[in-house]
Parts: sequence; structure tokens; C-alpha cells
Amino acid sequence: MENNLKAWREQRGFSQQQLTDLFRNKYGKSTITYQHISTWERGRMVPLLENAMIYAKILGVTMEELFILDE
Repeated sequence: MENNLKAWREQRGFSQQQLTDLFRNKYGKSTITYQHISTWERGRMVPLLENAMIYAKILGVTMEELFILDE
């Protein structure tokens, strides 16, 4: 599975820290750090479904747009 997390974040003009702040302040995900965002973007870990859905919501895209599933 590949992801487009970084591309969408940059296209929307967010830094990793800004995205982290939204996760923490708007969505109550106090355990999310910019290191999580970085790890997800590099494909070293896949975010939990709930976090991926929040990521998509913040950026205004669908889950399908964030992730490319291998067939």
C-alpha cells in the first residue's frame, strides 16, 4: 500500500506540526505527535483507521485519495 499523505498535506499548505495541532486540539488526539505524521507519510507505519479518517477530513479528501491499495 502506498500513501499520498505528504503530497496532500503539502498541497493543502499544512506543516506536520500544524496537522499535529489539529489532531490534538480539534479532534482530542493528544497522543499524536509530528513524529507520527512523519512516520505515516514515509510509509513506515500505517495510521489507525480512525486517525486516517481524521487526516482525510482535515485535508478535505477521501480515504481513497489518501491511499493507493495494491490489487
